[in-house]
Amino acid sequence: MDFDRIPLLGVERTPLLYLANLSKYLGGPEIYMKREDMNGCIGLAGNKLRKLEYLLADAVNKKCDVVVTTGGLQSNHCRATAAAARRVGLKPVLVLIGEPEEPLKGNLLLDNLMGAEFVFGNDYDLMDQLLEETVENLKKKGHSPYVIPLGASNGLGTIGFISAAKEMSVQLEENNVQPTWQVVTTGSAGTYTGVLLGSSIPDTLGISVVASTSEIKDRIKSLAVETCQLTGVELDISDFEKKIKVDDTYLGEGYGIATDEGVKAIKLLAEKEGILLDPTYTSKAMAGLIDYIKRGIINAGDKVVFWHTGGQIGLFTSSLPGQRLNT
Repeated sequence: MDFDRIPLLGVERTPLLYLANLSKYLGGPEIYMKREDMNGCIGLAGNKLRKLEYLLADAVNKKCDVVVTTGGLQSNHCRATAAAARRVGLKPVLVLIGEPEEPLKGNLLLDNLMGAEFVFGNDYDLMDQLLEETVENLKKKGHSPYVIPLGASNGLGTIGFISAAKEMSVQLEENNVQPTWQVVTTGSAGTYTGVLLGSSIPDTLGISVVASTSEIKDRIKSLAVETCQLTGVELDISDFEKKIKVDDTYLGEGYGIATDEGVKAIKLLAEKEGILLDPTYTSKAMAGLIDYIKRGIINAGDKVVFWHTGGQIGLFTSSLPGQRLNT
C-alpha cells in the first residue's frame, strides 16, 4: 500500500560511512554509521524528518492549517516539527514541558525563530491533557489542527523508517557489507520499530534513553501492530517479539541527563572521526555499543551499523560534565 509523503530530505539518500579509525581503536569490529543527521538539515531535524514526511502529507491532505505536538523544553522532535511545518506552509503550535529562561538557547531559540506558538506546562504526567486542551482551544478559534504524537511515533510515522531501513539495505549491498548488528537509540520507539520491520540484520539493539526495557518493548510491539495493520502487512507478533532487543542500562539518571560514559563517547567520536554526537540520544547509544564491544557481546568479527539520529544542538544547551580546555 502506498502512502502520500512530502519530500523533506535535502538528499537522495543519507550517507552510510565506514568509521575506520573508531573500528581500529575498538579492536576490530567494522563499524558503519547511517548519517540521518545529514539529511539536508531542514531545521537541523535529524531522524524526525523521515516520519514527518508522511505525517505532514496527511495533515495537508486533511486540509489542516495548524500542526500541534508536544515534548520537553529542548525537544528535538518539536523543533523538527516546527521547521518541517513551516516548510509546508503550516503553523506549528508546541506544547512544551518546562520553564523557559532568558536568554533563549538551543532548540527553544530555534522554535522561537521559526515563529512557533508556545503552550508551557510543568508536569510531564499532564502532558497529554495539556495537548488535548490546546487542540480544543485551537478548534474554538476556527483552526483545523493536526496532532503529531510524541516523537512523531505512530503507525504512519514509522513507515518513514521502514523506508530508511530499505534504503540502507541497498547501500550495504552496493558496498558488499553484511552487518550482524545494528544499534539504534530508542525513546518513543518509532525509529527502532521501523528499522526492525524494514531490515533483515540479525541483531537490532535499541538503547533506551527514556524508560525501562519492558516499557520500551511494549511501545515497540504496539507500534509494530499499528504499522502493519495500516500497511496491510501480516505480522507474526510472537516471532517479531523475539527479535526485539532493548537495553536500558545506559539511561543513567533519566531522559535528557548526560552520563559520564555518554560524554566519553562524544569525545571519542569527535577525536577519532570528527563526528559529533548529542548528550541525550546518540551518546548513550554509542556508550552502549562501546560497552557491548568491550564485554565481547559484539566481537571483532562482527559488522555493526550505528544509526546517527541527530540532536547535536543539545551540545550547546548546557556544559558537558568533566570537560575542560585542552592545554
